[in-house]
Amino acid sequence: VFSQSYFVIPDYQRDYAWEKSNVNDLLDDIRFVYRQNNKQDKKVDHYFGTLVLEERGSVEPTDFEDYDVYGIVDGQQRLATVAIVISAIVDEMQNIQTSDEIGADISSTINDRKEDIEKKYIQYEGIERIKLGGLAEDAYENVILKGQSPEDYLNQGDIVDAERKIAIARQATTERLQRWKADKYQNGSTDHAGYYKFLNSLVKILTQRFEVNIKVVEDVDEAARMFKVINDRGRDLRLHDKVRSHLVY
Repeated sequence: VFSQSYFVIPDYQRDYAWEKSNVNDLLDDIRFVYRQNNKQDKKVDHYFGTLVLEERGSVEPTDFEDYDVYGIVDGQQRLATVAIVISAIVDEMQNIQTSDEIGADISSTINDRKEDIEKKYIQYEGIERIKLGGLAEDAYENVILKGQSPEDYLNQGDIVDAERKIAIARQATTERLQRWKADKYQNGSTDHAGYYKFLNSLVKILTQRFEVNIKVVEDVDEAARMFKVINDRGRDLRLHDKVRSHLVY
């Protein structure tokens, strides 16, 4: 999905809406697939639903590349949360890389892998792989892209619901990763190599074992109709989501 692609959120879309429980469900799925694949030779896949994308042309991040740009009609919550989870994993890799307990060669290897993940799923050549926009834009930019701590962001007094949910999603992911590390990779001292291998496996599960169906629509009219149909069947839109979708359409 992310290969040679950038994603934007169309104006008619709702803002980021996943609660902490939704994020924890995703983390549970990742952990389940990890455990199953460690038990047997045949790899287990996890079906992650259908993505509906709207063609938005292309962009050249460098002189030698051409990336497709898609508006996300259906799948914003899932793709955005994948990016949030991966950003937390990248930060954990950064903590391992800068530890005094690992050698320079291993540190360099981790740094190369970390930068590769960031380019593929977070930001490449100064362009966000998912440009969230809307009311969640400030939180996504500061917490996910610039590394502000979720706790500091949540302590601000003037944040809106979508911003709060972005910060909580990041916070919940970091808490879960820290718990997994404490349970399995800390016993007096930290098994940095084992924990790094585990983090790398989580990224591979998300990006290689989570399967999706993709439907691409060619124009904004079809995309807006598709968005309305999908969300009439699924989770209810809030009133301001309905008004915005209607006005844009």
